[in-house]
Amino acid sequence: MTMAPKSSEPLDAELADLPQALRWREWMARVEAVLFASSEPVGREVLARVVGRD
Repeated sequence: MTMAPKSSEPLDAELADLPQALRWREWMARVEAVLFASSEPVGREVLARVVGRD
């Protein structure tokens, strides 16, 4: 299952120059790293910050 961001504007300004597929891959790598490193459940807000929303 592929879940892409709904908005066409990039969430992370430092990744804005990458093609959408590479940005998506980078976001997923960041999310995966946080999930594996965390000793407790990670909330949606934290994951949104990981991909640059905040």
